[in-house]
Amino acid sequence: MKSSKPLLLQLFPLFLFLSLFAVIVLAIISTNTIRSSIQNSTHQELLSNAKIIRLLISDKELFNSSLLNKEISTVKTETGIRVTIIGLDGTVLADTDENPSQMDNHGDRPEILDAFEGKTGKITRFSHTIQTPMLYVAIPIVINGEIHGVVRTSMAMVQLHDTIKTMRNRIWMSGIIVILLSAFVSYILSRRIVAPLKKMKAGAERYAQGDFKEKIPSHNTEEISGLAISLNHMAQQLHVRFDTILNQRNELEAVLSSMIEGVLAIDQQGCILRTNATFRSFFDIDKMPKDDVTIHEILRHTELLRFIDDVLHSENTLETDITIRREHDYFFQVTGTPLIGHNNYKLGALFIFNDISRIRRLEQVRSDFVANVSHELKTPITAIQGFIETLKDGAVHNSEKAEHFIDIIDRQSNRLNAIITDLLELSRIERENEAGPLETTVYSIFPLFQSAIKDFELRAKQKDIVFKSDCDPTIQVPINIQLMQNAINNLVDNAVKYSNENSMVSLSCVQEDRHVIIRIKDEGNGIPEQYFSRIFERFYRVDKARSRAMGGTGLGLAIVKHIVLAHNGKVFVESIMAKGSTFTIKLPILDN
Repeated sequence: MKSSKPLLLQLFPLFLFLSLFAVIVLAIISTNTIRSSIQNSTHQELLSNAKIIRLLISDKELFNSSLLNKEISTVKTETGIRVTIIGLDGTVLADTDENPSQMDNHGDRPEILDAFEGKTGKITRFSHTIQTPMLYVAIPIVINGEIHGVVRTSMAMVQLHDTIKTMRNRIWMSGIIVILLSAFVSYILSRRIVAPLKKMKAGAERYAQGDFKEKIPSHNTEEISGLAISLNHMAQQLHVRFDTILNQRNELEAVLSSMIEGVLAIDQQGCILRTNATFRSFFDIDKMPKDDVTIHEILRHTELLRFIDDVLHSENTLETDITIRREHDYFFQVTGTPLIGHNNYKLGALFIFNDISRIRRLEQVRSDFVANVSHELKTPITAIQGFIETLKDGAVHNSEKAEHFIDIIDRQSNRLNAIITDLLELSRIERENEAGPLETTVYSIFPLFQSAIKDFELRAKQKDIVFKSDCDPTIQVPINIQLMQNAINNLVDNAVKYSNENSMVSLSCVQEDRHVIIRIKDEGNGIPEQYFSRIFERFYRVDKARSRAMGGTGLGLAIVKHIVLAHNGKVFVESIMAKGSTFTIKLPILDN
């Protein structure tokens, strides 16, 4: 690209050239005019002096007198003009600068010939007598109507040249001064023209960077002032439009960032146009990809990439479900629709990712729950039905067998009742939790421990299990007394149930920071670590056969979990195989 010069460097030389050209032309014209004027003035002076001399010697006697040289010498002395008197035969009669007798005949001189004809002779030529260019004026001497000779006045051109040279030098000196002044004025004028343009340029650059605070100042020149006003008006309009675009962009960013759905927009080449934070979190992308990054560079999911390509080549909205395999499976419902621009030009495609993982998990939990409930209810019902049929078939008449079968039916019906009771309790807890915050009372954990120990003391003695309680009665926490008693009872029940004979069950309560920590520890066989995350699920058992043999419903820990969550607390387990397990409840304390 051809580089451009600053306007100052273009205007200043132009103004300087025009000024220099004008001064030179003016100097030349002035010099020629002055030269012509001086020459004309000199001619007039010579002619006037010639006429004066002619008057002085118009006396015929004086004209032929020997005093002629003396008369004209006076003129020479007064004016410095050379005077020559020539007779009709061309002989020089008198001359102020030379001896007439030694001078050539002047009858052939052009100016003399003109004078002999009664005219005024004027000429500039080289004088052979004094060897210098001279300016001559000759007029006839008329006495009594007859021409008796010629008076010629002359002046050396050296004098004229000196005068003209002096005037010319003065003119050129004046011209140089004028040129310097013109250069200065041209520079100032150029700067005055360029200065507001520079301000406009700086203002335009600020506008280009989005800074609209400072306006371009107006100027006293109509055109420049009009341009400044137009730029300021343009800046105002741009400011309004930029603010509108920025607000729309911020609104779009706010909408995208607040969406729980992932959003992905790409062009027809697969380059990413926009994503939101939710989409990036779905696929573990740290930050917004660069403009030239394609979706194939950041995603490695074959099924999803195939779906994206299908949408890019389709005119309709498409949907699909995809699964992302990680530590936990994530399920997404993806909707892809073409992006249509002006004149139905296809810009790319927009994809919406709905995370349906929770729905899928809930569906799985519901399915597992229904299967577990069906199984848990079916087992005692089947046993009850079987033994009733056996009794009907005649076993009722055998008192020993009948009593045995009735005991089994009783146990199974009690188990069925326990399952239904726990289900109803769990449902009630969930329903109350959804209805709003629990009604709580600031209460000590100590009496809850004492109540639990009393309830399970008899069962513990049957296995020679000893209770150990360590709880400061002054420690209080906001709880729903009935629900928390239920949670502690379930944990103590499990501790007694799964502890070995001749062991100890420890109940402790301490305050740490702003929490109360409740621990129920047994000395049973322990729980493998891989089951820690699932033992609080409904009907989940680590050892199903042993649990059923001990009369467990599989809902106790699920009830504990929901009660603790209703108190905004946490529950977790720690276990060492062959040494026992510790269940911990962490409850928050309200500020005083």
